[in-house]
Amino acid sequence: MEKLMVQILDKIQDLQSNMNSRFDLLETRISKIEMRVSHLEAEQQVMKEEISTIKQTMVTKEDIADVADIPHINMAVMEISEAVKRMEETQEKHERTLDLLSRRSIDQEADIAKLRQII
Repeated sequence: MEKLMVQILDKIQDLQSNMNSRFDLLETRISKIEMRVSHLEAEQQVMKEEISTIKQTMVTKEDIADVADIPHINMAVMEISEAVKRMEETQEKHERTLDLLSRRSIDQEADIAKLRQII
């Protein structure tokens, strides 16, 4: 009977040893998983901070609308518009002058041709 008890105790110790090994393995795996989760949480926090920074520096439609209201920009646009109008008017005058000069030139060439025929 003692022999049987010793065998049972040996089996129990073997099972306990086997269980302890498995528990150690599980603890190691859990520790690795916890480290990964920790790393992921840290990365998530960095991403949140980057998103926050992007939101703070991001230009919105309202910001663009505010820029359009700046008086200096409006004045510059008006000045450029006036300058373009003056340039267009000057260009039209030059075109009329060139048209007149080209007509005169054609008339003078015709007159010269007539004079050559007469001579």
